[in-house]
Amino acid sequence: KPAPLPRRTPGANGHHHGRGGIPVPSQAGNGPDAATALAALNALASGTRGGGVPLPHLVPNPRPTSGPASDPRRWQRIDVTSGHLRGEPVAVPEGYAAQLGMRPGTLLSVTGPGNNAVVLVWRDRQPVFDSLQPVLMRLNARPGDSVYVTVDGYRLDAQLTSAV
Repeated sequence: KPAPLPRRTPGANGHHHGRGGIPVPSQAGNGPDAATALAALNALASGTRGGGVPLPHLVPNPRPTSGPASDPRRWQRIDVTSGHLRGEPVAVPEGYAAQLGMRPGTLLSVTGPGNNAVVLVWRDRQPVFDSLQPVLMRLNARPGDSVYVTVDGYRLDAQLTSAV
């Protein structure tokens, strides 16, 4: 068990200004030894700990985005208009907004494709995306196309289905 650190008082570390105090001791040489540090780095680099036991991932893998056909409840279809391409608001059904945890008077800011900010706001009776223009332009959408959007956490994904 390591010894407790001395109590630090104002004026320690050489800034006495007429007050007493015990300087905080140097921590040099109190860290892990070089062999232990190297073993830890090697284990992280190889993805295993001693004995070949896999380490858990430190950053969770993003879950794969399913498509509208495989999980239709998570996806909202938007029929693209020329107004949407000019940046006009895009209406969203109340049920979909509620499924995202929204209620009247709230807003949700998410990151769309290309790291564009997209805001979903529930004004009065109608939830809307303030604008999907950056998303639609990135998908090269045209009037008459259908775009499916889904929100997962704070990320918006979109898929284009072109008009025939």
